[in-house]
Amino acid sequence: MKRILTIGITLLASLSLAACSSDTSSSSKTSSNSSSKKEIGVTLSQYNSVKLGDNGTTKKQVKKMFGKATIETETEVPGATKKATQYSWNKVASSLKGATVNVDFIDGVAVGKGYVSASISHKISDAKYKAVQTGTTVKDVKKQLGTPEGESISKIGSMNAQDLSYVQGTKSVSFSFMNDKLVTKSKTDLSESN
Repeated sequence: MKRILTIGITLLASLSLAACSSDTSSSSKTSSNSSSKKEIGVTLSQYNSVKLGDNGTTKKQVKKMFGKATIETETEVPGATKKATQYSWNKVASSLKGATVNVDFIDGVAVGKGYVSASISHKISDAKYKAVQTGTTVKDVKKQLGTPEGESISKIGSMNAQDLSYVQGTKSVSFSFMNDKLVTKSKTDLSESN
């Protein structure tokens, strides 16, 4: 259980650090030359289309979809024997307004991805939080609670770890999954950490 929490904390810390250096001033732009108002920047749909693991989306494919990355760093991905290259984008569309998107690659294939957004807000009641039980799937949690403010996913071999974070006011709610099943959840009062 401690290993799962360590993996989740490592992934979220990596995403948070990348988000600290983001510039959100150009986070959502639309093209005035297009009658359909095509969104400029990484969309939630594009982010969701990035596949991870052995048959993951290639670095070339991601760069073609997302455009030029804002930051490139070397990082470690839990469960990997090699270091990964993490690319970050802070030019995002309105569906990810205020977010920084990261994708980790090993040998040119995506093995991790995540985002952190400060602009999504949820009303997660204690009843909704309590209703999410161990063993629930990622899809079911997102269906019950909506798009999270933060997400991190890594897939190395048969290991698939994922964390979802929701923020409501001064409370942070986190859900950690292993192979698509909820293993832990936690609620933190952020105002107490000051």
